[in-house]
Amino acid sequence: MNGKHKFLIWLVETLQRKELSKEEIISAWQGSAINDAKKPFSHRTFERYKADIYREFGWCLKYNAQSRKYSIEREEMPFEQSSLYDWLMSAMRLRAFMDAKVDGDIVMLESAPSGSEHLLEVVRAIKESKVLKLSYQSFYWNEPKVFTFCPAFVRLFERRWYVIGKEEEEKKLRTYALERVIKLEVLEDRKYNFTHKEKKALDPKEYFRSAYGIMREEEPVQVRFRVLSPQDRYISRVPIHSSQKEISRTEEHTDFEVFVRPSFDFKQAILAQGRNLIILSPQSLREEIKGEVTKILKSYE
Repeated sequence: MNGKHKFLIWLVETLQRKELSKEEIISAWQGSAINDAKKPFSHRTFERYKADIYREFGWCLKYNAQSRKYSIEREEMPFEQSSLYDWLMSAMRLRAFMDAKVDGDIVMLESAPSGSEHLLEVVRAIKESKVLKLSYQSFYWNEPKVFTFCPAFVRLFERRWYVIGKEEEEKKLRTYALERVIKLEVLEDRKYNFTHKEKKALDPKEYFRSAYGIMREEEPVQVRFRVLSPQDRYISRVPIHSSQKEISRTEEHTDFEVFVRPSFDFKQAILAQGRNLIILSPQSLREEIKGEVTKILKSYE
């Protein structure tokens, strides 16, 4: 990673903690752990980098003429754009972290998201509107199937990559896990065009609207649930779903509400909370979760 990008990442994180003057920024950067050269840069270079920080990461430097110090804030932008900037920032942080040669004995990482070996070719096919030939093994099939697929976008969910698009022969919209792709080929001489209706249906935000994760068969409903203390504090900080709202709070519990598709992956997330989370409504979902808990208990008899 070049010195400019390391500096921009460092500057965003530093100014999120406190305001600094130009001189303080230049001095602090010189002693930073990710500044390998340990060299300062000129005031002129700083002025040039100021413009880059918004263009590359979506953050704006704000100058306070009274204190003669800089602060940083995120400009208003669509959720999808801010999410992309956050991903880029996260990736750059990781690269800077690796470049700093941090001792492996003090860092323990999870394995990389599965299916990522196919990601570059899939993204290239999307950008060039080229058909994919997939050899795919579903958990529900005895043998792998080979078919052609028109990819629209990719999604990462719970450390697994998925590609979403249209199966060419059946002309149906599908979601496939890249980890289950045995072989993938970009058909260089085959291009595709989605119809206006398909483009609208395959808009990433619309396609997974109200979905908990990757499944979208169910119709969305209002779900109210109770989380017991102290787990409720965690759920407040790390929401079950982006639509989550806090309804009421006591010392013993907090009630939340989400508007979500009650799909299999959502139910699994609810069950994963164990006794700490109780579905309040709708009654049908409450009974379904109760039934699953009863089955679990019977398995231990």
